[in-house]
Amino acid sequence: IAAISGTMGNRVFIHKRLYKLYPNIFIFLISKESGLGKGTPIRAVKTILRLADTTRLIIGQYSIQAVISELAQVHTTKSGKIINTAEATLIAPEFGSFLLEDPKLFTDLTDLYDAQDNEGEWKKKLVSRETAPLKDICITGLFAANEVHFREALPHHAMKGGFIGRVICVFESKRRKLNSLISINKDERNRVDENLYLNLSKYLVKLSEIKGEFNISHDAAVLYNEWYNIFYDLDKELKDDTGTAERLRDSVLKIAMLLSLSDGTNLEIEKCHIEEALIQCFRSYSS
Repeated sequence: IAAISGTMGNRVFIHKRLYKLYPNIFIFLISKESGLGKGTPIRAVKTILRLADTTRLIIGQYSIQAVISELAQVHTTKSGKIINTAEATLIAPEFGSFLLEDPKLFTDLTDLYDAQDNEGEWKKKLVSRETAPLKDICITGLFAANEVHFREALPHHAMKGGFIGRVICVFESKRRKLNSLISINKDERNRVDENLYLNLSKYLVKLSEIKGEFNISHDAAVLYNEWYNIFYDLDKELKDDTGTAERLRDSVLKIAMLLSLSDGTNLEIEKCHIEEALIQCFRSYSS
């Protein structure tokens, strides 16, 4: 899902009459303790995106100022693709060591995330006094942290000020399944299936050529509206001071877009995509 999001940027969207909703997302993989394997999916996404070479990757240790400066530059991929918009995928196996502490860090990340509000040019005055003009911002983020470091990294204003309400948090307290990754079959060699990552990257290259507006089937629209009207009943208080509940309406649609893209390139959101998006978003919401 994160790899598809980073690949698509703002080339596809749902038109919500008042604004266009793009499929960019921030995902946090959070483990109650270290050692539960959250680094494995991070490593897989990095490998697939590097092979596909369809997006600007920002990996390492950055200040938010450095990220913004990078986004302001024209980026040329190894394959020769030119990215002259402020599109990027931020990836961090340990979020706390990825972005250097800055009092404006989460305010700026929140601004960068809201792609629908940043069409055209967005300018940021940097500490160096230069102005970084960013064109058509669309940022995807995939981050990992254990619970302790996650809480340490997020100040109060990030929890209550809207940043955390915009992200998908996947929390695990124990392993989902046992797999030693060592075969007991003497005829089977313990090797990485290189074709697995290669085939997935080829699909991302195919997706990167797709542009346009999603069509939402009648059944999908009916299901979404039924859920929306029940969940956001005006007489019901949504007791959530992070803003997650209020933004769930867009998170569900973002995930539905990405699920549709994982199935094919016809830009059709079916009922099954809304169903799965609701299940996954509520798993995140409840955690």
